[in-house]
Amino acid sequence: DHERQEYLFRELAYGLKVDGIVLWGIARPEKNPDQIPLVIISATKQGGNSDTVTVDFESGINELAITLKRYGHSDVGFIGERLTTYKEVILKKAMRKEGTAVHDKYFVRSRSRFAAAGVEGMKELIKRNAVPSVIVAGYDQIAYGAMQEAQANGYRIPEDISFVGMDDITSSQYGEIPLSSLCVDFESVCPKIVELIYKRIENRYYRTREELTIPVKPLIRDSLCDKNK
Repeated sequence: DHERQEYLFRELAYGLKVDGIVLWGIARPEKNPDQIPLVIISATKQGGNSDTVTVDFESGINELAITLKRYGHSDVGFIGERLTTYKEVILKKAMRKEGTAVHDKYFVRSRSRFAAAGVEGMKELIKRNAVPSVIVAGYDQIAYGAMQEAQANGYRIPEDISFVGMDDITSSQYGEIPLSSLCVDFESVCPKIVELIYKRIENRYYRTREELTIPVKPLIRDSLCDKNK
């Protein structure tokens, strides 16, 4: 939450007295009186004077919507939680753009997080008798929880339900059923992020603001069924 974020920033800036900070998924701190160099990594564009790195989930989700339609999935669901609402919004927009109907009964926003959110979301879809042919999860751990609950209720993956995650954590490719997911290509921009933060550390008067974009693309694995085959 916001108070926790501000606390962590103060601890790094004034407790550990670090020379620079890379913020991932955290809003710009309200106060930075010592002008500690910052690079902010976010799913949305940030204002201000800090260098920003935007994770381009929108293009990745757009490409995913195209793939799901090509694979014959007309009933698309989503399980997320409060911190993945923006992904849910982008997915609905991308589906409409591709002419895929958006049915709210297939969308669940859990009050839990991580795998528990997936378990809770899958239970809710089963309770509604509204299980789509593919479920997109807000991130991979949610997908794992949903897959576990689906299998516990007799659903076969991917024959009965397909699953797609959204951050391609390392374990996703090594599971019993390798998980399709959106891959965030950090390797392509990490050297530039390091260069940006060092540039500001070495020259506190450096004022040129830079913006980078991290590409996101779908990686298709065994958890996604091509219904045309």
